[in-house]
Amino acid sequence: MRVLFLGAGASKPASYPLAGEVMDTVEKALQDIPGSPTAQWEKWEEFRKRLPRKFRAVAYSQNPEVILSFFDLLHLACQLEDGRQRKMAIERTNLCSGIVDDGFRKWFRSSARAEFFGGARVALASFKDCLGWYFSFRHMEDESNRARRDYLRKRFAHLGNGDVVITLNWDTTAERTLAEEGRWNPSSGYGGIDKNLKLTGRGFPGNTFHSVPKDASIAPQIRVLKLHGSTGWYETRGALYFDERFLLHLPLDPLSMEKGLRWYDADRSSPFGNPPGELLLAYPSFLKQLSNPIINAIWREAGSVLGAADTVDIWGYSLPESDNAVRALLLALVERTKLDQVEVCVHDPDKGTLERWDGFFEGSARLLPEPVEGNC
Repeated sequence: MRVLFLGAGASKPASYPLAGEVMDTVEKALQDIPGSPTAQWEKWEEFRKRLPRKFRAVAYSQNPEVILSFFDLLHLACQLEDGRQRKMAIERTNLCSGIVDDGFRKWFRSSARAEFFGGARVALASFKDCLGWYFSFRHMEDESNRARRDYLRKRFAHLGNGDVVITLNWDTTAERTLAEEGRWNPSSGYGGIDKNLKLTGRGFPGNTFHSVPKDASIAPQIRVLKLHGSTGWYETRGALYFDERFLLHLPLDPLSMEKGLRWYDADRSSPFGNPPGELLLAYPSFLKQLSNPIINAIWREAGSVLGAADTVDIWGYSLPESDNAVRALLLALVERTKLDQVEVCVHDPDKGTLERWDGFFEGSARLLPEPVEGNC
């Protein structure tokens, strides 16, 4: 089995930002694109500006992991203090024969909890909304910018039936490109995530609907495992829903342009026709939250895939020191490379990145100084 492991650098040639560019890129898009959720960004900015001056160096760091980790720490601190106050209230209530502890009331009604901790939670949710909007917009834009992803087509040409793409990216460049080649579909192409999707077709001109034969469904040749979730994914009570407004608008048959494209239309299991709940994105943070059962299942499958792979090619991932979760996932490859059970090849034009990978694999991986968009 061959595995392609993709970091943010693998989407950079398709005009997507690297991790360190996300904040500025999203803010600029909000300013430039009509109809963008600027009010949500204003909530995010308003809270950062209200912070005490000594915190602003953190809240406006050039590293988004530092900023988002700070907000995670505020949220975690609030949860811990809530628990401490509840425990103290229970103890004091028992001692006072049923009289509720006044300190408990004071904490939950305090301006510090409402404005500082509560404000951080609202601001972070607003930022996630902006992040989701940006990648949703870019997903729709990618439909008419197929040439931007020609370099990915070259990389995917080396994949065969049963091979796997593991990606850390929220964008849909990998699955869209594979779908255009008839090698992936959203119904069962996301590994263990199986969805019962309705097939419809859209014809041209006029974008009118027409029926699609049952045999139009393409069995995915290649799985795409998205370790950090994806644009278009929503979670409610442990269930995953696809956003029918854009995620599923992918061509099933690249040869049917003259007759009309075939599309997956909708996730019919989604309540009320549109995905409710929370956008399923794991954002960069030193306190990376991987407790979601859907994300956990994807990580477990990725671990199994890496444990069985014959060849692993790593593109566009710089192996930052802070990304302990990914480092732990990839540790299984180190011993296997030393025993010649798997061939690992890291592709990156940056000398420092290759040196970091060389240290991680203890000299057992092949290192090639080449960009993802280079000649194949």
